[in-house]
Amino acid sequence: MTDITRRAITTLFIAVAILSACAPRSDWMPLSPGEQALAYGVPGSENRSGLPVSAKPGPAIAFSGGGQKGAYGAGLMVGWTERGDRPEFSVVTGVSTGAILALFTFLGPEYDNTVEMLYTRYQTRDLLRRNYVGGLLGGNALDNAAPYRSLIDQHVNDAIVGEIAAEARRGRTLLIGSTDLDGKRPYLWDVTKIAASGHPNRGQLIRDIIQASSAIPAIFPPVIIPFVDASGRSGDQLHVDGGMTRPFVFRPLTAPDSTRSSSVFIVANEYIDPGFEPVEPNLRNVASAAVETAVTTAIRDEIALFAEAASRTGIQWRGTTIPDNFTLQPNQQFDPEYMRQLFELGRTSIITDRSWTQNANNVQNLR
Repeated sequence: MTDITRRAITTLFIAVAILSACAPRSDWMPLSPGEQALAYGVPGSENRSGLPVSAKPGPAIAFSGGGQKGAYGAGLMVGWTERGDRPEFSVVTGVSTGAILALFTFLGPEYDNTVEMLYTRYQTRDLLRRNYVGGLLGGNALDNAAPYRSLIDQHVNDAIVGEIAAEARRGRTLLIGSTDLDGKRPYLWDVTKIAASGHPNRGQLIRDIIQASSAIPAIFPPVIIPFVDASGRSGDQLHVDGGMTRPFVFRPLTAPDSTRSSSVFIVANEYIDPGFEPVEPNLRNVASAAVETAVTTAIRDEIALFAEAASRTGIQWRGTTIPDNFTLQPNQQFDPEYMRQLFELGRTSIITDRSWTQNANNVQNLR
């Protein structure tokens, strides 16, 4: 939730009087949150929210959403590799753009070139096709994300799924969050369990999860994921951006009975204290400022909750956010120049050891 989300909310404010519901789902049979059902019938695809993480000992890392601001976290990871002391993370979590960062961080530094390419080379027209008329006349989004899905299919292929499965057998865990719109709840996917299941649809599901986690409502189309219950009855759930229900995933990392992480790193691809700026009282600016306020407040609150949980369970942590003095503004939804500068900011800040808060238990230092 960020630049694209602000545009989505603004558009919804303007179009609310004429925007109709999403197009009907064919053979729609929604499955309630209480039903025991598996996506595509794949073992391990149950909602893992609130469950402890069983993983090999070692550090963990959680990536927030942030749209194109994910370039900051991308640069951070590449710079960490260049610095020479980037650890292998036992648990990696991500939502929204953080889902992409989480996946390639989990796979390791050999995918740094892929991460840099994804966050510095593509612009809006490479990822989205305009669908304003269809969206306003009953479609499910204002843009068509077919190019974005093609990119996911290219980079999250069967070989990648096999690598995830191999890491699962080593005891490592990759968790990605989406939002189940039907159940109005966060949904936490254990991607490592899904990859290790051996099910023929595991790759398709993982690609759906990546797309769903980063599907900004109204801009990106939602992802309809089919489920099958124990009796063989089929239905589906409508999934969108994981950042709609939580800025990042941390609760499994601090569960009292989870495997202890030696430390936890929080990467917030956002500002959390953007400062004072007068707002012109027109519809677009008021809507944009309202969304920005909601995003920054949610991230601050979630980091504060994490800090309290980490203190209670004795877990050491460090966090980073985009510095407030980075004032460049993007010229489009996905602006390569803007992302390149954010990428370089993340890369150089960790190389020079300026990324992490100095007091691991004081959330105020993240401002």
